[in-house]
Amino acid sequence: MSWVVDEVRTTRQRVAARGWGAHRSISAAVRAAADGSVISVVPGQYTETLVLDKAVTIVAESGRGTVELVAVAGPALAVRGVTATVRGLVIRGTDRAAVTSNGAVLSLEECDVNGGGVEVFDGTAALEACRIQDSAGVGLHSGGSARVTVRDTVIARVAGHGAWLAGHSAATFDECDISRTAGVGVLVEDSAALRLTSCVVHETEEDGVRVDGDADAAVTLHECEIRGAGAAGVRVAGRRTAELTNCQVQQPTGSGLVVRGTAKVTGTGCTITEPRANGVYLADDAELTLADGHVARTAFTAVHISDNASATLTNCRIERAAEHAVRVIGRGMLHVDGGRIEETALAGICVEDRGDATILGCTIATAGTGIRIATPHRPLLENCTLTGIGGAGLEIRPGAAPTVRGTTVEHTATAGVVCEERTSAQLEDCTIADTGATGVVVCAGANPVLRAVTIARTGKNGLFIADRARGVFEDCDISASALPAVHVGTAATPVLRRLLVHDTDEDLSLAQDAGPEFESCESTGVATSTLPTGRPTTGRRRALAVAAPAERSSASTEQQEESAETLADLLAELDELVGLDGVKRDVAAMAKLMQLVKRREEAGLLPPPLSRHLVFAGNPGTGKTTVGRLYGRILTTLGMLESGHLVEADRGSLVGEYVGHTAPKTTAVFRRALGGVLFIDEAYALTPDGRGNDFGQEAISTLVKLMEDHRDQVVVIVAGYPGEMDQFVASNPGLSSRFSRTLTFEDYTPVEMVRIVEHQARSHQYEVPEPTRLSLATFFDQSSRGRGFGNGRTARQVFQRMTENQAERVADLADPDTAQLSLLLPEDVPDHESESPR
Repeated sequence: MSWVVDEVRTTRQRVAARGWGAHRSISAAVRAAADGSVISVVPGQYTETLVLDKAVTIVAESGRGTVELVAVAGPALAVRGVTATVRGLVIRGTDRAAVTSNGAVLSLEECDVNGGGVEVFDGTAALEACRIQDSAGVGLHSGGSARVTVRDTVIARVAGHGAWLAGHSAATFDECDISRTAGVGVLVEDSAALRLTSCVVHETEEDGVRVDGDADAAVTLHECEIRGAGAAGVRVAGRRTAELTNCQVQQPTGSGLVVRGTAKVTGTGCTITEPRANGVYLADDAELTLADGHVARTAFTAVHISDNASATLTNCRIERAAEHAVRVIGRGMLHVDGGRIEETALAGICVEDRGDATILGCTIATAGTGIRIATPHRPLLENCTLTGIGGAGLEIRPGAAPTVRGTTVEHTATAGVVCEERTSAQLEDCTIADTGATGVVVCAGANPVLRAVTIARTGKNGLFIADRARGVFEDCDISASALPAVHVGTAATPVLRRLLVHDTDEDLSLAQDAGPEFESCESTGVATSTLPTGRPTTGRRRALAVAAPAERSSASTEQQEESAETLADLLAELDELVGLDGVKRDVAAMAKLMQLVKRREEAGLLPPPLSRHLVFAGNPGTGKTTVGRLYGRILTTLGMLESGHLVEADRGSLVGEYVGHTAPKTTAVFRRALGGVLFIDEAYALTPDGRGNDFGQEAISTLVKLMEDHRDQVVVIVAGYPGEMDQFVASNPGLSSRFSRTLTFEDYTPVEMVRIVEHQARSHQYEVPEPTRLSLATFFDQSSRGRGFGNGRTARQVFQRMTENQAERVADLADPDTAQLSLLLPEDVPDHESESPR
């Protein structure tokens, strides 16, 4: 029994400022206590600096707030290397820290800390149901290797950061409230780690949560609310990683989420509302993956991606952005899968500079512009819906070349799709309907490809092809247009193949000197029809096809007679091409061989070994596509192909974005070429750098099988740079056995380049006198012929530049005559300093 009494005496001490049988100060009780003692403090104010160097528990005897520990100077409580618990005290410091813990195991329970914050270095600390307020410094600061757990705690009205984690420390906050900080709400630096769960961070003068440093330590925010931050809601920089789930960022003065450096952030189910800047801002080499997110009512662009940053947005909703909903600039990369964008003032998605994007299954509604593409890369849009657009649904800016598949553009105030100059967009299986103006606008210098596109109920033309525009328009359906379904402008040379125009007042309008090529088109239910139908129309046949109805009727016999092309005509057309002497000899030799094959078959003899598939090796602009088209027509004339039409393809149209996508895409393109020629440009891109580690190999394997299954129904031509084509054919045994013949397209000589310019001039009614030819020869002789040299394309660009220079020169003349309007002089030839790709 005496042992029990002694044990009680040594493990429990009592403190009272007045009274019998008690210590007058808490420090005195600590000195008298043994390790493990409980010190009970009666209500009152105790002015002392308490240093705990024993394992004790200090409790307010009458409950929370009845005991006040006031520092004489500096911290009121210091814990050094021991295990200690303090419960229910008001701890008031006179410096930046009211409580310090170094290498200890400290528990603060139901304590109010005022006048300074809590500093923890090394060791561990647990704060439960505490209040840290009116601190002259940081609310909670951890450093070294400290491990801190904070639960149900309020940090408010502090002169520094609410919580500052540094060094290699780690902290967990659960159901805490951090507010009214002069600095950052929660700052994580160096190699510190953080887990924030069900916390509220609000009314901070700087960022709500900021994570920086060059470490891989984990930072997670779960079901947190960051509200009213004075700068960014959440900022992650350096090379840190962070994960946010079901968090809300509301009304920050800056952006909702900022990610910079090489930081990587993953967000799921997060909401960002009413930031005074961007909703999400990505820069440098940052990466963001955001799923099921919601960004709303932003003062700037909702999601801004710049520099080399990348973002993946899956099933996200973006609404009411004062600028763009999503903007990609610099070399940024965007991947969108599903989701909805609505009520944005500018573009739903804008891709500019050198940015790139893959946009799948996204709906954009009530935007100033649906999607704007202004990048030289080839963004992919697939299965998207653009509706209720205040301007154009899809803007494809100069030089851009997106691939657009399975996409619907509807209810636009102006045009559905606009292809500006130098665009080479590809639209497949798309629908453009209910547009306030034209369905598809093809501007001067544009060269798009539209396949299986439906255009209906347009406020102006269904398809408007401007002066000097080109393009291929296959298997398109155009109906219910307010103006002629198809308009072709002056000097425009589009290919219109298998068009169906129906249920409209007028099917076609042609400007003077328009040069379209029609093939197998159909017009039905049209009040005024001038659209040529049936077999292809080119040259003389084209002139007959676009004549007035009465003229076409009287000339129908002649047209039918001239529609049957002969081998001699086609070889003569081939011979008219500038240069390419070796190619011409090879094609003529193959034509003779195929004639022989045909005659042997008709005589019942076995044909010799024959591969109709070809490799076209040559630099850009050397006429490969033109020769490929002629080759298909030659095979048709010889009865070896049904139609001879040419279908152009490249890696983008054959290779899918995910597993199982490539084979169906390749098969769909191949089937369009049945009966004709499949022309695959830059085919070596299917095996980049000679490696076989991507979906390109799947496309090749699919092609090889299809070529075998349809050996008599299609011809495949693969084209590209000579060296790369050798590697491409050697990359797969099936390719090398099927492409046994290569036609080499040599670069054009300066003399041949001059001839191309002369041909362009004659076609557009210009004259090129001898002095101008000499200047052109000198220009081409001095031109750099590196890998980017465009051959025929360069010659055409030079001609265009000459006409522009001539126009500026003639504009200064008071009343120029016809000769002056037609003559191109040596001074119209551009110099190398002023000439640049246009």
